[in-house]
Amino acid sequence: HPFPNGNGRLARQIADLLIGAMGYPAFSWGSFDLADASSVRRRYIEALQEADATTDVIGLVEFART
Repeated sequence: HPFPNGNGRLARQIADLLIGAMGYPAFSWGSFDLADASSVRRRYIEALQEADATTDVIGLVEFART
């Protein structure tokens, strides 16, 4: 991955490109800088972990749309 803080930024960029190519509006990704330690970043990480553990991506999609 091209970023020192993991591949989250790359994954979010790919998701944005994919959703745009499908004709949907871009994700907001919580409307904050996810590189900063914050409650928004914690919610993002929790949503990622839930999706990884259960394959239920609803929480992650809801976060991406807030």
